[in-house]
Amino acid sequence: MKYILSVDQGSTHSKAGLVDEKGELVQSVSVPLRTFRTRPFWVEHRPEELIKSQNQAIQSLLQKSGKRGGRIIAMGLASQRSTIIVWEKDTGKPLAPALSWQDLRGSVEVEKYSGFGRLIRNKTGLLLSPHYAVLKLRWILKNVKGIREKLEKGKVLCGTVNSFLIWHWTRGDVHATDPTHAARMLLMDLKTQDWDSQLLGLFKIPKSILPSIQTSVSDFGSIKIGRLKISLKACIGDQQSALVGLGAISKKDAIINYGTGGFFLMNTGKNLVRLPGLLSSVGWSTPEEKVYALEGTVNSVGTVFDWLKKTGIISSPTEINQMIRASRHRSYLVPALAGLGTPHWLKKVQMGVLGLGPWTTKADLVRAAVEGIAFLVKDVNEVLRKDKNFNIQNIQASGGISHIDGLLQIQSDWLGIPVRRSNTSEGTLLGAGLLAGVGCGIWKSVYKIPKPKKGKLFLPNLSKKERDKIYQGWKKALRSVREFGLWE
Repeated sequence: MKYILSVDQGSTHSKAGLVDEKGELVQSVSVPLRTFRTRPFWVEHRPEELIKSQNQAIQSLLQKSGKRGGRIIAMGLASQRSTIIVWEKDTGKPLAPALSWQDLRGSVEVEKYSGFGRLIRNKTGLLLSPHYAVLKLRWILKNVKGIREKLEKGKVLCGTVNSFLIWHWTRGDVHATDPTHAARMLLMDLKTQDWDSQLLGLFKIPKSILPSIQTSVSDFGSIKIGRLKISLKACIGDQQSALVGLGAISKKDAIINYGTGGFFLMNTGKNLVRLPGLLSSVGWSTPEEKVYALEGTVNSVGTVFDWLKKTGIISSPTEINQMIRASRHRSYLVPALAGLGTPHWLKKVQMGVLGLGPWTTKADLVRAAVEGIAFLVKDVNEVLRKDKNFNIQNIQASGGISHIDGLLQIQSDWLGIPVRRSNTSEGTLLGAGLLAGVGCGIWKSVYKIPKPKKGKLFLPNLSKKERDKIYQGWKKALRSVREFGLWE
Protein backbone atom coordinates (compact mmCIF):
# COMPACT_ATOMS: atom_id res chain seq x y z
CA MET A 1 0.00 0.00 0.00
CA LYS A 2 1.25 3.46 -0.95
CA TYR A 3 0.32 6.58 1.01
CA ILE A 4 -0.09 10.31 0.49
CA LEU A 5 0.93 12.78 3.18
CA SER A 6 -1.88 15.33 3.47
CA VAL A 7 -1.58 18.64 5.30
CA ASP A 8 -4.31 21.07 6.42
CA GLN A 9 -3.16 24.35 7.93
CA GLY A 10 -6.22 26.05 9.46
CA SER A 11 -7.11 28.92 11.76
CA THR A 12 -7.07 26.96 15.02
CA HIS A 13 -5.11 23.80 14.21
CA SER A 14 -2.41 22.45 11.95
CA LYS A 15 -3.19 18.92 10.81
CA ALA A 16 -1.42 16.11 9.00
CA GLY A 17 -2.80 12.81 7.77
CA LEU A 18 -2.16 9.75 5.64
CA VAL A 19 -4.42 8.91 2.70
CA ASP A 20 -4.18 5.40 1.24
CA GLU A 21 -4.74 4.04 -2.27
CA LYS A 22 -8.36 3.29 -1.41
CA GLY A 23 -8.95 7.02 -0.98
CA GLU A 24 -9.38 6.78 2.79
CA LEU A 25 -7.85 8.88 5.56
CA VAL A 26 -6.25 6.20 7.72
CA GLN A 27 -4.41 8.33 10.27
CA SER A 28 -4.27 11.96 11.36
CA VAL A 29 -2.66 14.28 13.89
CA SER A 30 -3.74 17.75 15.01
CA VAL A 31 -1.64 20.45 16.71
CA PRO A 32 -3.26 23.61 18.17
CA LEU A 33 -2.44 27.02 16.73
CA ARG A 34 -2.75 30.20 18.75
CA THR A 35 -4.83 33.13 17.55
CA PHE A 36 -4.20 36.64 18.84
CA ARG A 37 -6.93 39.29 19.08
CA THR A 38 -4.85 42.33 19.96
CA ARG A 39 -7.65 44.86 19.39
CA PRO A 40 -11.33 44.69 18.48
CA PHE A 41 -11.60 43.18 14.98
CA TRP A 42 -7.84 42.57 14.76
CA VAL A 43 -7.10 38.85 14.38
CA GLU A 44 -3.62 37.51 13.72
CA HIS A 45 -1.18 34.62 14.02
CA ARG A 46 2.56 34.54 14.50
CA PRO A 47 4.04 33.26 11.21
CA GLU A 48 6.76 31.33 13.03
CA GLU A 49 4.08 29.42 14.93
CA LEU A 50 2.29 28.54 11.69
CA ILE A 51 5.39 26.75 10.45
CA LYS A 52 6.25 25.26 13.83
CA SER A 53 2.78 23.83 14.48
CA GLN A 54 2.50 22.39 10.96
CA ASN A 55 5.94 20.80 11.18
CA GLN A 56 5.04 19.35 14.58
CA ALA A 57 1.89 17.81 13.12
CA ILE A 58 3.83 16.23 10.26
CA GLN A 59 6.64 14.93 12.45
CA SER A 60 4.20 13.55 15.02
CA LEU A 61 2.29 11.77 12.25
CA LEU A 62 5.47 10.22 10.87
CA GLN A 63 6.46 8.99 14.33
CA LYS A 64 3.08 7.35 14.83
CA SER A 65 2.74 5.93 11.32
CA GLY A 66 5.51 3.35 11.64
CA LYS A 67 6.15 1.44 8.41
CA ARG A 68 3.49 3.46 6.62
CA GLY A 69 5.77 6.49 6.82
CA GLY A 70 8.28 4.75 4.60
CA ARG A 71 5.71 4.27 1.86
CA ILE A 72 4.70 7.92 1.42
CA ILE A 73 5.09 8.86 -2.26
CA ALA A 74 3.72 12.42 -2.44
CA MET A 75 2.23 15.27 -0.43
CA GLY A 76 -0.85 17.51 -0.72
CA LEU A 77 -1.41 20.85 1.02
CA ALA A 78 -4.63 22.64 1.96
CA SER A 79 -4.65 25.87 3.94
CA GLN A 80 -6.68 28.86 5.05
CA ARG A 81 -7.03 31.18 2.10
CA SER A 82 -7.21 34.91 2.87
CA THR A 83 -4.62 35.14 5.65
CA ILE A 84 -1.69 37.23 4.40
CA ILE A 85 2.00 37.03 5.34
CA VAL A 86 4.86 39.32 4.29
CA TRP A 87 8.46 38.16 4.68
CA GLU A 88 12.03 39.11 3.83
CA LYS A 89 13.16 37.66 0.51
CA ASP A 90 16.72 36.79 1.57
CA THR A 91 16.05 35.30 5.00
CA GLY A 92 12.39 34.27 5.12
CA LYS A 93 11.97 36.35 8.29
CA PRO A 94 8.37 37.57 8.73
CA LEU A 95 8.06 41.34 8.53
CA ALA A 96 4.63 41.51 10.19
CA PRO A 97 2.12 39.25 11.92
CA ALA A 98 0.03 36.96 9.74
CA LEU A 99 -3.23 38.89 9.39
CA SER A 100 -6.07 36.35 9.57
CA TRP A 101 -8.89 36.07 7.08
CA GLN A 102 -11.06 37.16 10.03
CA ASP A 103 -9.06 40.36 10.52
CA LEU A 104 -10.93 43.54 9.58
CA ARG A 105 -8.30 46.25 9.90
CA GLY A 106 -8.31 46.57 6.11
CA SER A 107 -11.74 48.20 6.49
CA VAL A 108 -9.99 51.59 6.48
CA GLU A 109 -9.09 50.93 2.84
CA VAL A 110 -12.55 49.91 1.62
CA GLU A 111 -13.93 53.44 1.16
CA LYS A 112 -11.01 54.37 -1.05
CA TYR A 113 -11.88 51.62 -3.54
CA SER A 114 -15.67 51.65 -3.24
CA GLY A 115 -16.00 53.14 -6.73
CA PHE A 116 -14.25 50.11 -8.22
CA GLY A 117 -16.60 47.48 -6.75
CA ARG A 118 -18.02 46.42 -10.11
CA LEU A 119 -14.57 46.08 -11.69
CA ILE A 120 -13.36 43.98 -8.77
CA ARG A 121 -16.49 41.84 -8.82
CA ASN A 122 -16.29 41.20 -12.56
CA LYS A 123 -12.63 40.23 -12.54
CA THR A 124 -12.32 38.30 -9.26
CA GLY A 125 -15.82 36.92 -8.63
CA LEU A 126 -15.59 38.43 -5.12
CA LEU A 127 -16.85 41.57 -3.42
CA LEU A 128 -14.68 44.35 -2.09
CA SER A 129 -14.26 43.19 1.51
CA PRO A 130 -11.59 43.58 4.22
CA HIS A 131 -11.68 39.80 4.68
CA TYR A 132 -9.63 39.40 1.49
CA ALA A 133 -5.87 39.63 1.49
CA VAL A 134 -5.02 42.70 -0.61
CA LEU A 135 -6.60 45.20 1.79
CA LYS A 136 -4.68 43.65 4.69
CA LEU A 137 -1.54 43.74 2.55
CA ARG A 138 -2.03 47.43 1.88
CA TRP A 139 -2.42 48.02 5.63
CA ILE A 140 0.88 46.21 6.29
CA LEU A 141 2.75 48.14 3.59
CA LYS A 142 1.47 51.42 5.02
CA ASN A 143 1.82 50.79 8.73
CA VAL A 144 4.74 48.42 9.41
CA LYS A 145 7.91 50.36 10.05
CA GLY A 146 10.75 49.85 7.58
CA ILE A 147 8.82 47.68 5.15
CA ARG A 148 8.61 50.34 2.42
CA GLU A 149 12.39 50.68 2.29
CA LYS A 150 12.80 46.90 1.93
CA LEU A 151 10.11 46.87 -0.76
CA GLU A 152 11.95 49.51 -2.79
CA LYS A 153 15.12 47.41 -2.58
CA GLY A 154 13.32 44.29 -3.86
CA LYS A 155 13.68 42.43 -0.57
CA VAL A 156 10.03 41.68 0.15
CA LEU A 157 7.83 38.69 -0.73
CA CYS A 158 4.24 38.01 0.25
CA GLY A 159 1.55 35.41 -0.08
CA THR A 160 -1.19 33.52 1.65
CA VAL A 161 -0.28 30.82 4.18
CA ASN A 162 0.33 28.12 1.56
CA SER A 163 2.95 30.23 -0.24
CA PHE A 164 4.74 31.01 3.03
CA LEU A 165 4.90 27.31 3.93
CA ILE A 166 6.04 26.23 0.46
CA TRP A 167 8.76 28.91 0.36
CA HIS A 168 10.18 27.72 3.69
CA TRP A 169 9.78 24.01 2.98
CA THR A 170 11.67 24.37 -0.32
CA ARG A 171 14.34 26.57 1.31
CA GLY A 172 13.28 29.51 -0.85
CA ASP A 173 13.40 27.61 -4.15
CA VAL A 174 9.65 27.87 -4.83
CA HIS A 175 7.43 30.91 -4.39
CA ALA A 176 4.10 29.67 -5.73
CA THR A 177 0.39 29.40 -5.11
CA ASP A 178 -2.69 27.98 -6.86
CA PRO A 179 -5.83 29.73 -8.18
CA THR A 180 -8.01 28.87 -5.17
CA HIS A 181 -5.63 30.82 -2.91
CA ALA A 182 -4.66 33.49 -5.42
CA ALA A 183 -8.32 34.39 -5.93
CA ARG A 184 -8.53 35.47 -2.28
CA MET A 185 -5.94 38.17 -2.89
CA LEU A 186 -8.46 40.20 -4.98
CA LEU A 187 -5.71 40.47 -7.60
CA MET A 188 -6.42 37.47 -9.86
CA ASP A 189 -8.63 37.39 -12.96
CA LEU A 190 -11.00 34.49 -12.43
CA LYS A 191 -11.15 33.60 -16.14
CA THR A 192 -7.44 33.66 -16.96
CA GLN A 193 -6.44 32.52 -13.45
CA ASP A 194 -3.44 34.83 -13.51
CA TRP A 195 -2.53 38.09 -11.79
CA ASP A 196 -4.40 40.98 -13.38
CA SER A 197 -2.36 44.05 -14.35
CA GLN A 198 -5.33 46.41 -13.90
CA LEU A 199 -5.97 45.22 -10.35
CA LEU A 200 -2.26 45.30 -9.50
CA GLY A 201 -2.17 48.91 -10.64
CA LEU A 202 -5.36 49.81 -8.79
CA PHE A 203 -4.08 48.51 -5.45
CA LYS A 204 -0.45 49.52 -6.18
CA ILE A 205 0.94 46.02 -5.56
CA PRO A 206 4.16 45.13 -7.45
CA LYS A 207 3.85 41.76 -9.17
CA SER A 208 7.42 40.93 -8.17
CA ILE A 209 6.41 40.30 -4.54
CA LEU A 210 3.63 37.86 -5.46
CA PRO A 211 3.95 34.08 -5.93
CA SER A 212 3.57 32.50 -9.36
CA ILE A 213 0.19 30.82 -9.96
CA GLN A 214 0.19 27.10 -10.82
CA THR A 215 -2.73 24.72 -11.27
CA SER A 216 -3.96 23.12 -8.04
CA VAL A 217 -2.64 19.76 -9.21
CA SER A 218 0.97 20.33 -10.31
CA ASP A 219 4.53 20.07 -9.04
CA PHE A 220 5.19 22.56 -6.25
CA GLY A 221 8.73 21.40 -5.61
CA SER A 222 10.66 19.16 -3.27
CA ILE A 223 9.57 19.64 0.34
CA LYS A 224 12.09 19.24 3.15
CA ILE A 225 10.82 18.90 6.72
CA GLY A 226 13.37 17.42 9.12
CA ARG A 227 14.54 14.19 7.47
CA LEU A 228 11.51 14.05 5.18
CA LYS A 229 12.01 14.88 1.49
CA ILE A 230 8.95 14.57 -0.69
CA SER A 231 7.29 16.09 -3.76
CA LEU A 232 4.36 18.42 -3.19
CA LYS A 233 1.89 17.43 -5.91
CA ALA A 234 -1.20 19.46 -4.96
CA CYS A 235 -2.01 22.76 -3.30
CA ILE A 236 -5.57 23.98 -2.73
CA GLY A 237 -7.66 26.24 -0.50
CA ASP A 238 -9.17 24.55 2.52
CA GLN A 239 -12.81 24.87 1.47
CA GLN A 240 -12.23 23.73 -2.09
CA SER A 241 -10.27 20.80 -0.71
CA ALA A 242 -13.38 19.81 1.21
CA LEU A 243 -15.33 19.75 -2.08
CA VAL A 244 -12.99 17.01 -3.30
CA GLY A 245 -12.76 15.26 0.06
CA LEU A 246 -16.54 14.97 0.34
CA GLY A 247 -16.91 13.73 -3.22
CA ALA A 248 -18.65 16.85 -4.53
CA ILE A 249 -16.90 16.56 -7.88
CA SER A 250 -19.94 16.77 -10.17
CA LYS A 251 -21.88 19.84 -11.21
CA LYS A 252 -24.54 20.91 -8.63
CA ASP A 253 -22.94 18.87 -5.82
CA ALA A 254 -23.00 20.98 -2.64
CA ILE A 255 -21.32 20.91 0.78
CA ILE A 256 -21.23 22.81 4.06
CA ASN A 257 -17.89 22.83 5.86
CA TYR A 258 -18.27 23.90 9.50
CA GLY A 259 -15.03 25.09 11.10
CA THR A 260 -13.89 28.43 12.48
CA GLY A 261 -16.26 29.82 9.85
CA GLY A 262 -18.95 28.11 7.83
CA PHE A 263 -18.53 27.62 4.11
CA PHE A 264 -21.26 26.62 1.68
CA LEU A 265 -19.92 25.55 -1.72
CA MET A 266 -21.64 24.28 -4.84
CA ASN A 267 -19.77 22.82 -7.79
CA THR A 268 -20.72 24.62 -11.03
CA GLY A 269 -18.47 22.52 -13.26
CA LYS A 270 -16.65 24.26 -16.10
CA ASN A 271 -19.12 27.16 -16.02
CA LEU A 272 -18.19 30.37 -14.25
CA VAL A 273 -21.53 31.31 -12.63
CA ARG A 274 -22.38 34.62 -10.95
CA LEU A 275 -25.33 35.13 -8.57
CA PRO A 276 -26.11 38.25 -6.50
CA GLY A 277 -24.56 38.18 -3.04
CA LEU A 278 -22.65 34.91 -3.58
CA LEU A 279 -18.99 34.46 -4.41
CA SER A 280 -17.77 32.93 -7.65
CA SER A 281 -14.54 31.03 -7.17
CA VAL A 282 -12.29 28.30 -8.53
CA GLY A 283 -13.19 24.82 -7.34
CA TRP A 284 -9.85 23.34 -8.40
CA SER A 285 -7.65 23.28 -11.47
CA THR A 286 -5.53 20.69 -13.24
CA PRO A 287 -3.43 21.02 -16.41
CA GLU A 288 -6.47 19.63 -18.28
CA GLU A 289 -9.39 21.63 -16.81
CA LYS A 290 -10.70 24.45 -14.63
CA VAL A 291 -13.62 23.73 -12.31
CA TYR A 292 -15.60 26.58 -10.72
CA ALA A 293 -17.81 26.91 -7.64
CA LEU A 294 -20.34 29.22 -6.03
CA GLU A 295 -19.61 29.98 -2.41
CA GLY A 296 -21.31 31.43 0.64
CA THR A 297 -19.43 32.36 3.80
CA VAL A 298 -20.64 32.43 7.41
CA ASN A 299 -17.89 34.36 9.16
CA SER A 300 -18.40 32.89 12.63
CA VAL A 301 -19.14 29.26 13.50
CA GLY A 302 -16.44 27.75 15.71
CA THR A 303 -15.79 31.21 17.16
CA VAL A 304 -19.43 31.32 18.32
CA PHE A 305 -18.92 28.17 20.37
CA ASP A 306 -15.66 29.60 21.71
CA TRP A 307 -17.64 32.67 22.79
CA LEU A 308 -20.27 30.51 24.49
CA LYS A 309 -17.50 28.81 26.44
CA LYS A 310 -15.65 32.04 27.24
CA THR A 311 -18.80 33.63 28.69
CA GLY A 312 -19.56 30.56 30.81
CA ILE A 313 -22.76 29.64 28.97
CA ILE A 314 -21.23 26.24 28.22
CA SER A 315 -18.20 24.54 29.72
CA SER A 316 -17.65 22.23 26.73
CA PRO A 317 -19.09 21.79 23.20
CA THR A 318 -20.15 18.30 24.30
CA GLU A 319 -23.03 19.97 26.21
CA ILE A 320 -24.55 21.56 23.12
CA ASN A 321 -26.81 18.70 21.97
CA GLN A 322 -28.26 18.29 25.47
CA MET A 323 -28.83 22.03 25.87
CA ILE A 324 -30.60 22.27 22.51
CA ARG A 325 -32.99 19.54 23.66
CA ALA A 326 -33.52 21.32 26.99
CA SER A 327 -34.43 24.67 25.41
CA ARG A 328 -38.11 25.64 25.71
CA HIS A 329 -38.19 29.25 24.48
CA ARG A 330 -36.98 30.68 21.18
CA SER A 331 -34.77 33.74 20.95
CA TYR A 332 -32.71 34.92 17.99
CA LEU A 333 -28.93 35.29 18.05
CA VAL A 334 -27.22 36.86 15.04
CA PRO A 335 -23.63 35.48 15.18
CA ALA A 336 -21.80 38.50 13.76
CA LEU A 337 -18.55 38.18 15.73
CA ALA A 338 -16.62 39.09 12.55
CA GLY A 339 -19.38 40.93 10.72
CA LEU A 340 -21.81 39.19 8.39
CA GLY A 341 -20.67 37.50 5.19
CA THR A 342 -22.75 36.07 2.34
CA PRO A 343 -25.22 37.29 1.17
CA HIS A 344 -25.49 40.29 3.54
CA TRP A 345 -21.93 41.62 3.39
CA LEU A 346 -22.18 43.80 6.47
CA LYS A 347 -18.67 44.18 7.81
CA LYS A 348 -19.57 46.76 10.48
CA VAL A 349 -22.19 44.76 12.36
CA GLN A 350 -21.91 43.32 15.84
CA MET A 351 -23.58 40.27 17.32
CA GLY A 352 -27.11 40.75 18.58
CA VAL A 353 -29.46 38.68 20.74
CA LEU A 354 -33.19 39.38 20.55
CA GLY A 355 -36.30 38.00 22.23
CA LEU A 356 -34.86 37.59 25.72
CA GLY A 357 -37.11 37.50 28.78
CA PRO A 358 -37.10 36.47 32.45
CA TRP A 359 -37.79 32.92 31.23
CA THR A 360 -34.65 32.74 29.05
CA THR A 361 -32.12 30.08 30.08
CA LYS A 362 -28.59 29.20 29.04
CA ALA A 363 -30.08 26.37 26.99
CA ASP A 364 -32.20 28.89 25.06
CA LEU A 365 -29.10 30.97 24.26
CA VAL A 366 -27.19 27.90 23.06
CA ARG A 367 -30.06 26.90 20.76
CA ALA A 368 -30.30 30.50 19.50
CA ALA A 369 -26.58 30.47 18.66
CA VAL A 370 -26.84 27.19 16.76
CA GLU A 371 -29.97 28.34 14.95
CA GLY A 372 -28.26 31.62 14.03
CA ILE A 373 -25.50 29.72 12.25
CA ALA A 374 -28.06 27.56 10.45
CA PHE A 375 -30.13 30.60 9.48
CA LEU A 376 -27.11 32.26 7.87
CA VAL A 377 -26.53 29.12 5.79
CA LYS A 378 -30.21 29.22 4.83
CA ASP A 379 -29.77 32.85 3.72
CA VAL A 380 -27.12 31.61 1.28
CA ASN A 381 -29.37 28.83 0.02
CA GLU A 382 -32.24 31.26 -0.52
CA VAL A 383 -30.14 33.00 -3.20
CA LEU A 384 -29.67 29.67 -4.97
CA ARG A 385 -33.36 28.79 -4.69
CA LYS A 386 -34.29 31.89 -6.71
CA ASP A 387 -32.40 30.42 -9.67
CA LYS A 388 -34.17 27.29 -10.95
CA ASN A 389 -30.85 25.96 -12.29
CA PHE A 390 -29.48 25.56 -8.78
CA ASN A 391 -32.25 24.07 -6.66
CA ILE A 392 -30.26 21.85 -4.29
CA GLN A 393 -31.98 18.64 -3.17
CA ASN A 394 -29.47 17.50 -0.55
CA ILE A 395 -26.17 18.58 0.92
CA GLN A 396 -23.15 17.05 2.65
CA ALA A 397 -21.67 18.44 5.85
CA SER A 398 -18.14 18.18 7.21
CA GLY A 399 -15.67 20.03 9.42
CA GLY A 400 -14.79 19.95 13.09
CA ILE A 401 -18.19 21.28 14.21
CA SER A 402 -20.21 18.84 12.10
CA HIS A 403 -20.14 16.23 14.87
CA ILE A 404 -22.84 18.23 16.70
CA ASP A 405 -26.07 16.40 15.83
CA GLY A 406 -28.21 19.33 16.95
CA LEU A 407 -26.55 21.67 14.46
CA LEU A 408 -27.09 19.35 11.49
CA GLN A 409 -30.69 18.60 12.49
CA ILE A 410 -31.47 22.31 12.81
CA GLN A 411 -29.68 22.95 9.52
CA SER A 412 -31.86 20.37 7.80
CA ASP A 413 -34.97 21.88 9.39
CA TRP A 414 -34.19 25.39 8.16
CA LEU A 415 -33.10 24.33 4.66
CA GLY A 416 -36.02 21.94 4.29
CA ILE A 417 -33.77 19.35 2.63
CA PRO A 418 -31.77 16.33 3.83
CA VAL A 419 -28.31 17.02 5.26
CA ARG A 420 -25.86 14.12 5.32
CA ARG A 421 -22.87 14.19 7.59
CA SER A 422 -19.68 13.06 5.92
CA ASN A 423 -18.17 9.82 7.11
CA THR A 424 -15.14 11.92 8.04
CA SER A 425 -15.08 15.31 9.72
CA GLU A 426 -11.72 15.89 8.02
CA GLY A 427 -12.96 16.52 4.48
CA THR A 428 -10.35 19.23 3.95
CA LEU A 429 -7.47 17.02 5.05
CA LEU A 430 -8.71 14.15 2.90
CA GLY A 431 -9.26 16.31 -0.20
CA ALA A 432 -5.68 17.59 -0.35
CA GLY A 433 -4.39 14.02 -0.18
CA LEU A 434 -6.74 12.84 -2.89
CA LEU A 435 -5.64 15.63 -5.25
CA ALA A 436 -2.00 14.77 -4.59
CA GLY A 437 -2.91 11.19 -5.49
CA VAL A 438 -4.07 12.48 -8.86
CA GLY A 439 -0.84 14.46 -9.17
CA CYS A 440 1.37 11.45 -8.61
CA GLY A 441 -0.67 9.07 -10.77
CA ILE A 442 -2.55 6.92 -8.24
CA TRP A 443 -5.75 8.10 -9.95
CA LYS A 444 -5.87 9.27 -13.55
CA SER A 445 -8.18 12.20 -12.81
CA VAL A 446 -10.28 13.77 -10.06
CA TYR A 447 -13.26 11.81 -11.43
CA LYS A 448 -11.49 8.48 -10.83
CA ILE A 449 -11.05 9.10 -7.09
CA PRO A 450 -12.99 6.51 -5.01
CA LYS A 451 -16.31 7.83 -3.70
CA PRO A 452 -16.46 8.45 0.06
CA LYS A 453 -18.56 6.32 2.39
CA LYS A 454 -21.92 7.78 3.38
CA GLY A 455 -22.51 9.07 6.90
CA LYS A 456 -25.57 9.83 9.04
CA LEU A 457 -28.56 11.44 7.32
CA PHE A 458 -30.61 14.21 8.94
CA LEU A 459 -34.14 14.83 7.61
CA PRO A 460 -36.21 18.00 8.14
CA ASN A 461 -38.82 17.78 10.91
CA LEU A 462 -40.59 21.10 10.38
CA SER A 463 -43.46 21.82 8.03
CA LYS A 464 -42.90 24.52 5.43
CA LYS A 465 -45.49 26.74 7.16
CA GLU A 466 -43.74 26.49 10.53
CA ARG A 467 -40.29 26.94 8.96
CA ASP A 468 -41.39 30.06 7.08
CA LYS A 469 -42.96 31.58 10.19
CA ILE A 470 -39.80 31.15 12.24
CA TYR A 471 -37.68 32.43 9.36
CA GLN A 472 -39.66 35.69 9.34
CA GLY A 473 -38.57 36.18 12.95
CA TRP A 474 -34.98 35.71 11.85
CA LYS A 475 -35.38 38.40 9.21
CA LYS A 476 -36.67 40.80 11.88
CA ALA A 477 -33.62 40.01 14.02
CA LEU A 478 -31.34 40.78 11.08
CA ARG A 479 -33.03 44.12 10.51
CA SER A 480 -32.61 45.03 14.17
CA VAL A 481 -28.92 44.19 14.12
CA ARG A 482 -28.43 46.21 10.94
CA GLU A 483 -29.98 49.26 12.57
CA PHE A 484 -28.27 48.99 15.96
CA GLY A 485 -25.12 46.93 15.64
CA LEU A 486 -22.82 49.22 13.65
CA TRP A 487 -19.36 50.03 14.93
CA GLU A 488 -17.10 52.84 13.80
